[in-house]
Amino acid sequence: MNVTDLIDKFVVFYVVGGDVKYPTMMEVKQVEDIAGRVFLSGSQPQNIMGLYNWLGGVPTHIAWDQVTQFHVFENYKAYKQIVAEDQGGRFFDRFKS
Repeated sequence: MNVTDLIDKFVVFYVVGGDVKYPTMMEVKQVEDIAGRVFLSGSQPQNIMGLYNWLGGVPTHIAWDQVTQFHVFENYKAYKQIVAEDQGGRFFDRFKS
């Protein structure tokens, strides 16, 4: 997979030093070079799993070299559908190894 394959996808990111309970989620709109580093840029949804996201709609940039794990969804609607089908409320547990 090439990092540009993530453009126009909804991605859940875990980053170095980040809280695993609160991954960053966004629709990736572009991959860009900022100060010699690769960043994925896009915006976060207004609501995540029914909760207000104060960063919703704000431009978001994630340094690719800081990503430790990520999950790709075709779009935000596909992500929401999977979350809605999660009966036990433990959606992200399925990704743990």
